[in-house]
Amino acid sequence: MSRIQTIDPKQATGKAKDLLNGVQAKLGMTPKNLQLISLSGHGNSTPVAKP
Repeated sequence: MSRIQTIDPKQATGKAKDLLNGVQAKLGMTPKNLQLISLSGHGNSTPVAKP
């Protein structure tokens, strides 16, 4: 069980979705650390996950 809840790539929006889709396309998977980074909101105009 994770202590920090990450975003499900299927529920991502905006730039986070673009980031996670690109990683998925290149690696065939989405590592948890990149799911966590996508929560930061840097460069996003709207939140990518609900608190």
